[in-house]
Amino acid sequence: DVWKTRLKTLKEIGVNAIRTSHNPESPDFYELCDEIGLLVLNEAYDEWEYPKRKWLEGWNYGTPGYEGNSDIFADWAEKDLEDFVRRDRNHLSVFAWSIGNEVDYPNDPYSHPILDGTKAMGFTQAAYGGYKKDAPDAMRLGAIAKRLVAAVKKYDKSRPTTAGLAGVAMSNETEYPGLLDIAGYNYTESRYKSDHEKYPNRV
Repeated sequence: DVWKTRLKTLKEIGVNAIRTSHNPESPDFYELCDEIGLLVLNEAYDEWEYPKRKWLEGWNYGTPGYEGNSDIFADWAEKDLEDFVRRDRNHLSVFAWSIGNEVDYPNDPYSHPILDGTKAMGFTQAAYGGYKKDAPDAMRLGAIAKRLVAAVKKYDKSRPTTAGLAGVAMSNETEYPGLLDIAGYNYTESRYKSDHEKYPNRV
């Protein structure tokens, strides 16, 4: 009843789609979205193989810490994602699968030499101290995305894959955005025009 009230209220004010950031919801949620006609962007992960900083006491409050699923990601990522897709793929409300939220945040944890760049080079996001050669290599993002996209497509080829990219300038140096059917840009709207020109087939 609580979910039904929330979802109906959202629909009444004009909402037509919901993103499950950043984890699967209960089956009841999807059944209600099917029933009342709300689209769902179904999202699985907020971090991959390494932990990233999170607000543990509330948004932008307190001291960021580490609390997530990175310690089991290597063993469970694909199996959990496959189970997730198999569970929810018959819901009419689900229109896309997201394999991650902001796992490419600059230096949190991945890094790339482009983080030493300037606005003149096209990088318009805070670089958190520039390139850190001892941090995990951002090129790993492409290899992981390839595995996760394959896990989704194994059980659902009818819906697109996506992810929320937080460090687009860095990710563009990797395979990551090109492996997605829809490249989600978080915070980096300034890159829409230039990236459309550079990557004309990218959605």
